[in-house]
Amino acid sequence: MKPKLRIAQLTNLKESVPPKHKSGLEYVVHYLTEELVQRGHEITLFATADSQTMAKLVPMWPKATSHDEYGQFINLQTYATWVTAEAYRHADDFDIIHSHLGMIADHFAGTIDTPVVSTSHGPISYEFFNQFPDDYQQYFNDFEQKH
Repeated sequence: MKPKLRIAQLTNLKESVPPKHKSGLEYVVHYLTEELVQRGHEITLFATADSQTMAKLVPMWPKATSHDEYGQFINLQTYATWVTAEAYRHADDFDIIHSHLGMIADHFAGTIDTPVVSTSHGPISYEFFNQFPDDYQQYFNDFEQKH
């Protein structure tokens, strides 16, 4: 019998898992999480309280921010930071942390001993970096090499 893995799944708070009114990355997180639970792994999902899962749910906000009048006051990057910080605070409870939050979890992965895997659910646009003059590129390169 294979040993069980303790896996944290981190997702954004814009939609519940699974989403109620759209498709997208939250469905990917949902199907992956539920299948891992079915296979006997201990999964902890960091998501909104209105999410539906067989995994242990760590509610990070009452409901999907896209459907919450109060959720619009805070930008999505702040929510991603909160989710990452909470998961990393409990990093020793996991064998692996799987982030679906973009780069925020990657930037701080070196601060914990638990391995972090990130899935990008959209194309990474290098056009963002190309908007800056050449003398700014050095700072992006330095940051990437250090982290």
